[in-house]
Amino acid sequence: MDQNKLDAKPENEDTLPRGDNFKSIVKDAFNDFKVRERNFFLALSRSQCLKFGDNPDPMYATCHMRHHIEILLTLKEVKTCALIAHYTARDIVTEMVEQCLKPVMQAYKLSRYGFQLHQITHPMHTTAHSGFQNAWVFADTRLAL
Repeated sequence: MDQNKLDAKPENEDTLPRGDNFKSIVKDAFNDFKVRERNFFLALSRSQCLKFGDNPDPMYATCHMRHHIEILLTLKEVKTCALIAHYTARDIVTEMVEQCLKPVMQAYKLSRYGFQLHQITHPMHTTAHSGFQNAWVFADTRLAL
């Protein structure tokens, strides 16, 4: 399996329907990720926090990097995907994905419900952003556009 993709499934694992029990899975996955993400950002060093702006307080980064809301909106089928990125702290964001989101994806078998996590590995510059290379996309592959 590609280390940057969590959509590959063993042949014996079928997709799972989003039935009544899916609501509790969404709730549990959201709460798990929220706590992991918060703890991750609160544990950053002062020098790491400066990558997010001019405030070295970990609470600043914690308050500004709330990907759990975007993930929840994707899990609740409000959004088709969530971009997980920061233009000056790409390495920290990737570490957060590795330590926080990937374990949640695996624990709650989110790929079997049609959710995928991909890293943008190619340059993708826009007029408003220096580039999304190394950013992450959490996507709902079952939601119609």
